[in-house]
Amino acid sequence: MADAKGPDMSTLVQVRDEFCCYTTSDFNHQGLTQAHFTYEEIFELRTYLRHGVRLAPDAVVLDVGANIGLFSLFVKQECPSARVLAFEPMPAVVEALRRNLDLHGVPDVEVHALALGARREEAVFTYHPALSCNSTNRPEGKELLLEMQRVLFGEHAAGSEEVRVDVDTLSAVLERRSDLDRIDLLKIDVEGAELDVLRGVGAANWPRVDQVVVEVHDRDGRLADVLALLGAQGFRTSSQASSLLTESADLREAGAEDVPPGDYLVYATRPR
Repeated sequence: MADAKGPDMSTLVQVRDEFCCYTTSDFNHQGLTQAHFTYEEIFELRTYLRHGVRLAPDAVVLDVGANIGLFSLFVKQECPSARVLAFEPMPAVVEALRRNLDLHGVPDVEVHALALGARREEAVFTYHPALSCNSTNRPEGKELLLEMQRVLFGEHAAGSEEVRVDVDTLSAVLERRSDLDRIDLLKIDVEGAELDVLRGVGAANWPRVDQVVVEVHDRDGRLADVLALLGAQGFRTSSQASSLLTESADLREAGAEDVPPGDYLVYATRPR
C-alpha cells in the first residue's frame, strides 16, 4: 500500500498484509518502523498477556500511554465486549489514535487527551514527531537513545518540540467515574513517568485494580521502586527484560557505542 497523508498529517502505513494503521511521523520510514515494532510486540508476541495476566470477555482496561492505539485495538480484537479507556496526551498522536480506531471499526474506545501522573498540573512534554513513542516528560536519560536514533535513522529522527499538556491522577479519574468499580487491567507505557502514574493511585482506589502491566525504564533503581510499590498493594509481581526494547546488537553494528540501561516489563496480578 502506498503511504497516504490525511488532513491531520498522519501517515497510513502497511504493517502486515492484513493490517495497516496511521502513524504520526512526517518521515515515512520511521513511522513504519515504529508501527512494525509496536505491532510485533503487542499482536504477535502478545507481550502484555504473560505471567498470568489475562482478559475476561467483558474486561475493563485502562491503556495509559496509548500512543497510536495499537494496544487498544488488540484488546478489542481479543475481547470485543471489553471497555477500554485510552489515555494519550500528545495532540498529534491523539489524532492518529482516533483515526486508527475509526479505520478498524472500533468506535467504542474512550479516548482521553490527557496524561496521568502523581498530581494534577500542566506539564511540558518533549514530543518527537519522527518517533512519537519516545515522547516524554522525563527527557533526562534519553540522550543515548536519541543518539542511537540519529545513527539508525538520521539527524531528523531525534528532532523534538515542547508541548504543554494537562496531567491528572488516576485516582481523580476514578473518583469521577462511579461506573468504573473495577479495573481488570491497568497497562502503563509512559516513557519514564511510570512511577508518577502509579503514585497517582490513592490507597482507596488500589483495590479496584486487579492486574497491572507496566513498562519500566530502569534508571536510578526505578524497577525496584515499582516492584516495591505494587507489592505493598498486595500484588504478586514478576518482571522480564523487554527484549525488543533493549536489543542492542543492531545498534552497535550501526555504530552506537553504548546502550541505555535496561527496560523491563513488570506484571502484577492479585493472588487468585
